[in-house]
Amino acid sequence: MQDVKRIRNKQCTGYHMRLDIITEFTEKTKKQWDNLIYHSKTGTFFQTTEWLESVQAGLNLPAKHLVAYETDRLIGVFPNFIKNKRANIKKNVSIPLGSGGPVIIKDEKKIIHLMLKLLDKNLYSQHKIICHDHAYLRYNDFFKLFDYKLDMDSCRFIIDLDSYNINKDVKPSRKRKIKNANKKIQISILPLTEDNLRTFYALYSSLVKKFGSTALPFNFFSVLLEKCASNILLVGASLEKIIIGSHLYILDNSRSTIFHFLSGIEKGYTNDHISDILHKYALNWSVQNGYRYYDFGNARTNFEDGLFRYKESFGGRPVPTITWTKNSKLYKLLKIK
Repeated sequence: MQDVKRIRNKQCTGYHMRLDIITEFTEKTKKQWDNLIYHSKTGTFFQTTEWLESVQAGLNLPAKHLVAYETDRLIGVFPNFIKNKRANIKKNVSIPLGSGGPVIIKDEKKIIHLMLKLLDKNLYSQHKIICHDHAYLRYNDFFKLFDYKLDMDSCRFIIDLDSYNINKDVKPSRKRKIKNANKKIQISILPLTEDNLRTFYALYSSLVKKFGSTALPFNFFSVLLEKCASNILLVGASLEKIIIGSHLYILDNSRSTIFHFLSGIEKGYTNDHISDILHKYALNWSVQNGYRYYDFGNARTNFEDGLFRYKESFGGRPVPTITWTKNSKLYKLLKIK
């Protein structure tokens, strides 16, 4: 049985290295891939096979991950998916949910160059690389050589829990709202059951619809529960034993980070400061369970933006999300939006 489903093979003369594109993981590849991620300086849970398989199956997206081998040893990976931009126009993205980008542990210069050449040959309308770790700036000059443009139009507010004091670091206006929240609301960790997941999804999809966006399909959460249960935390707010709000968190244990992924609030309770007390509970839980960082998730890098101001009020520091985008000649010609 082949280790990978190989689409393209790049042999380097005088050097036992090959570069492939794979569309699925075998058990052997999973073990090698995850071992590389966990022992790298830049790898995150979002680049593990559990998360990538959840994205592929849950969102029904074709995968075209790049892998670099030295003989049979995996020394570099670059997760990528194919998304429909509109109609029959497709784009490459690394990755659509979470943090992507290459992870290379040997011969960095040679491998990143070959990976970008291979991506260029397999480019659809556009390629987008989204990275949380600023260590990825080390590749900026290489990306520029291949016509990628850098932007930092979004950020995440991150709290260093080792030095954080929720009573001192939260802005007074936010503390007042936490204090004024309905005292009858109970906050707790929710068991990861199908029923609780469906309740969360109903709250989440309703909230997303309110703001004119499109919710992720329920199938994604179902697959996530199957493949990544040990890395999910579901925190719920209940009133008279009825769940009226919930936060879904992703636990990146290798980087000691709890990542606020999605929220759901019952219609009619959006002004009751439920998210405030859910965040407060999760912050305390994170400290008690030994996490170093609390990541509030994405916001626009605009101090006038309501979401930016909300996350800022908890006392975190804004950390830009690094995004590189490359447009194909066809994309530029058609000016696809």
